[in-house]
Amino acid sequence: MNTNWVVMKFGGTSVSTLKNWQNIINVIKDYQKETPKIFIVCSAISGVSNLLESFIENSFKGSQDAILDQIKNKHIQFAKELGISVPSGVVEFFDKLEQLGKGINLSEEASPKIKALILSMGELMLTKLIMPFLLENKTNAYWMDARENLIVDNFDSNNNHLLRGKWDQDKPEEDFINKCNAIIADNHDCIITQGFIAKDRLNQNCILGRGGSDVSASYFAVKLSASRCEIWTDVPGLFSADPRLIPASRLLRKLNYEEAQEIASTGAKVLHPGSIPPLHKHLIPLTIRYTPNPDIMGTEIRSDLSTESEAVVKAISIKKGIVLISMENLTMWKHPGFLADIFSCFKNHGISIDLISTSESNVTVTLDPIQSFGTTLANSLLDELKTDLGKICETKIISNTCAISLVGNKIRNILSEIGPLLNAFKEQKIHLVSQAANDLNLTFVVDQESSEKIIRELHFHLFQKNAMNRDIFGPSYDELFKENGHKDHEKILNFKKERPWWFLKKDTLLSLAKTSSPLFVYDKETIVKNITQLKTLTNISRIFYAMKANWHKEILTTIYNENVGIECVSIEEIKYVLDLFPTIDRKRILFTPNFASKHEYIYALNEKIWVTIDALYPLQMWGEIFENKAIILRLDPGHGQGHHQYVKTAGEQSKFGISLNELDPIKEICLKRNITVVGLHAHIGSGILNNNNWADIALFLGKLSIDFPSTKFLNLGGGLGVPDTSRKAPLNFTQINDSLKQIKQIYPNLEFWLEPGRFIIAKAGVLLSEVTQLKTKGTSQFIGINAGMNSLIRPALYGAYHDIVNLSRIDQPLVLKANIVGPICESGDTLGFARKLPKTLEGDIVLIDTAGAYGRSMSSSYNLRSPAPEKLI
Repeated sequence: MNTNWVVMKFGGTSVSTLKNWQNIINVIKDYQKETPKIFIVCSAISGVSNLLESFIENSFKGSQDAILDQIKNKHIQFAKELGISVPSGVVEFFDKLEQLGKGINLSEEASPKIKALILSMGELMLTKLIMPFLLENKTNAYWMDARENLIVDNFDSNNNHLLRGKWDQDKPEEDFINKCNAIIADNHDCIITQGFIAKDRLNQNCILGRGGSDVSASYFAVKLSASRCEIWTDVPGLFSADPRLIPASRLLRKLNYEEAQEIASTGAKVLHPGSIPPLHKHLIPLTIRYTPNPDIMGTEIRSDLSTESEAVVKAISIKKGIVLISMENLTMWKHPGFLADIFSCFKNHGISIDLISTSESNVTVTLDPIQSFGTTLANSLLDELKTDLGKICETKIISNTCAISLVGNKIRNILSEIGPLLNAFKEQKIHLVSQAANDLNLTFVVDQESSEKIIRELHFHLFQKNAMNRDIFGPSYDELFKENGHKDHEKILNFKKERPWWFLKKDTLLSLAKTSSPLFVYDKETIVKNITQLKTLTNISRIFYAMKANWHKEILTTIYNENVGIECVSIEEIKYVLDLFPTIDRKRILFTPNFASKHEYIYALNEKIWVTIDALYPLQMWGEIFENKAIILRLDPGHGQGHHQYVKTAGEQSKFGISLNELDPIKEICLKRNITVVGLHAHIGSGILNNNNWADIALFLGKLSIDFPSTKFLNLGGGLGVPDTSRKAPLNFTQINDSLKQIKQIYPNLEFWLEPGRFIIAKAGVLLSEVTQLKTKGTSQFIGINAGMNSLIRPALYGAYHDIVNLSRIDQPLVLKANIVGPICESGDTLGFARKLPKTLEGDIVLIDTAGAYGRSMSSSYNLRSPAPEKLI
């Protein structure tokens, strides 16, 4: 039965701007030419669901009013943008929220029913708000309460204290179809309702979990026996990889249900996996569409592709934050019921298992951090699970892993072709490998910090190196947006991209390159701008520049004049600073050595600069040199972060920092030698883009400061991430400062220090190089330049990504895809793989971005080629 209904779901970002609603109205009018039956499912305004969760939490503390004001302001401001007044129906919801917040505060409890009611209000307020706007734009929509028309079975509220629903009827409903047909017949253009929310069979509000609006649309499509279901969002469709990570990822034009399910389940955030099975059962086509530009057709998912005979990998998916549990028992071999005993523990704690691997003495499973219906896996729940499993087997929990999946059709048929790709996993610890029984995916579970490098390499060999089937693979993300001058790519990445300094100074750079190439060029204005941004962190008392990032004299002078301290890691660096600034206040120098010789500590102590100790050994074996001195202790929080294993500076495998189990002997030595611990320090890695990282470190150190009552300051380390491409979002300094403020309130008498190196200088520097040769080998093209890994080793050493542009032809269309290689006699001398460039000729000047940090400072004269010189402008 096909009723000619079209169900259209619009997500939070899609319903949050005037332009998008203008597009929605145009689509409705276009669709009415083919069918008058349009059923719209809406999410809440972007960010409102998160605010409602905070509203519940803050109501227990009596601080819910500020959150309520934010919720009100979002709707009031959106109404102004739409040019309408806030409808009375929305104001009623504001009042209801206020009453519920007071009730929670007074009773100090919130039932699952109340929580579900509060969380349901976002969608209700948005759909009430938009009705007068639709009417003013000659769209006579009918408002429908989803809770009165989507009745679900209550799921499981034990772990999350929420009423969560699941629809199990899974069939068209003739009464509902007739009801909706009558509404349209009564001169209505469309029906508009809410996603995410429903009622259970006891008439209680319940929700469908994160991403539940996709699921709602799927349920309504089945109830209506719709001709198709469309998910309208802020991404044009499913891609061969995450376009935020790989701009060369390609739009997937067509998929069958099974492939779409695998891609959604293995990490793609565009589509909720739970929305696909109901549509699959009833063979209702599903299309992913792009709200900001309806002309882009997106990804089509339908049944007639299920008989596809071609074996092909269609996507690389990544699911981060995976928890891996290894269960060891030497007696499990031929032990009937052993697996049943293990899995019953998971069932009893309400934890679902994702991947499974077994051997004669070990069972290893992975857990998705986001469990059924959007619930988050809590650490306390894992501790309880581990205790129960410990009665059966030896259990080890490993966090911070990720699952990388190759998804496609008939994977087993092309294992021989995939084989060479496994070089991408060389030197990586693979915790688990799983080949799906349905022959749709091959998954590798690896440590999270190496994941981006692996995915880039896999994607290059699978999708960028060779010609692709145009029926399956559409244009790349870059082709859809960047090359066409389209501005929507910035919206997809959720941040405002500014033109880099070098674009504005390209004439100066081209002139410099004609005189000297290769050449590192640094922009003084950008250095000062970055320092100024750091100074907006009002909860940071002192900043020390980690000079190992770049010790160019003019750069150090600029930093010194900005009243920033200098962090050194060797005696040579200390002497360099003292020679450059003989009268410097010694307390502006911070010495943070690692496995240094005894005489380096003696020198630093004699110079009366800050000295950091990062091991028990110096205090234990050379305690006399620290007697009656003030020191800083570098502590290891037990885990590291960073974009590569070589920049991870904490954890059991890291050579940096003092283990917490060595604090007792250190306290004894300090007491015996009259050594005063005035500061605590921790630094877990580089390239960190988690805005809460430094607050987490502050909290960690603050708790330990109780053991060292003379502590005056906490050094939170550095590692502030610098996006390796202009398409990635930078750190949010307001959020960093706000998170630090919360910890500062707990420890008001302690100063917070920061030692950023790369953040200050990385984006302020570029490497200019001249094109020397061009080469084509089969389907591979190479552009040779006169700068190599002896000048910039980061790509070879870390797999680091740097944006690369042809500065001589910056405004010309990108028509060439090539590897950018240097003159060094090493296969690793590749600065960039598969980069899109304009037509490039010998003598053109190529610019490598973000080269200010760890470029010249890590350079060498390998092959007896001199590294690029430096110039500050």
